[in-house]
Amino acid sequence: MSSDLENPVRTAAGIAASTTVQLVCVSHRPDIYDKYVGTNKFVRRHDLTLYDNRVENIGIAARYNSFIENEMGDGWVVFMHHDFSIDEDPGPLLAKLPRSSIYGVIGTTLERHGRFAHFGRNQKRRIGIERGRFYTVRLLGNIKCRKELTSAENMGERVSDNPVVDTVDCCCVIVHSSLIRQYGLRFDEKFAWHFYSEDFSLNAMVEHGIETRVVQMDCGHYGYGDLNEDFHHTQKEVVGKYSPRVWTSTCYHPPFASGIERFAGRRGLLLQF
Repeated sequence: MSSDLENPVRTAAGIAASTTVQLVCVSHRPDIYDKYVGTNKFVRRHDLTLYDNRVENIGIAARYNSFIENEMGDGWVVFMHHDFSIDEDPGPLLAKLPRSSIYGVIGTTLERHGRFAHFGRNQKRRIGIERGRFYTVRLLGNIKCRKELTSAENMGERVSDNPVVDTVDCCCVIVHSSLIRQYGLRFDEKFAWHFYSEDFSLNAMVEHGIETRVVQMDCGHYGYGDLNEDFHHTQKEVVGKYSPRVWTSTCYHPPFASGIERFAGRRGLLLQF
């Protein structure tokens, strides 16, 4: 059993400098935690606050808020999953970033393309005219992953700058303590297990104009999302909360966000302009 998990919270003493990296992790599986976080040499270089969820299974959003309100020092805060592996020292990387944005290692944005008109049968096989615009969802930031997800064992576009995205994946959310304090940023505890990172970014943009960006980091996420009933219910809740705002995430694409492939196998005339 992990020695860290036997001590639910472990932090370095004293007040951290503004460039210090503070890592925050919630875990209920010592085996997974030890493999990716507990024995990670890059994690060990920085302050770590670990919340043990084996006994009292408290929502991740509530755990993160507890850290903000009770443990957070001055510096960069990295909220990370227990199956997320940091494979380089994040300190020098984060020290170069402006503190005015939320960051993540992989995120999504909606890219708009040309308009179309399709004359023929629709998906219900009725003859008619369908008009619209093509969209694609771009996955920005390249991270390693399990080969069950992709044979290349990595996903996302590598970035050299810090592009603005709609949201970042919940495996890793990075924000400076000064930004959290300035705007009173919090995670919505109604979204305890799913879409809390999406809501964090969307709320920050809607309420305060704070952008979310991607930072390219050598890292990997080796877990699977549980697409259960709670996941789908929470997805509807978040979509409704920000309607009619259009946004994307690694776990949500708007229904209209598709390219020309949507017309594959459908008879008719497709015009693009």
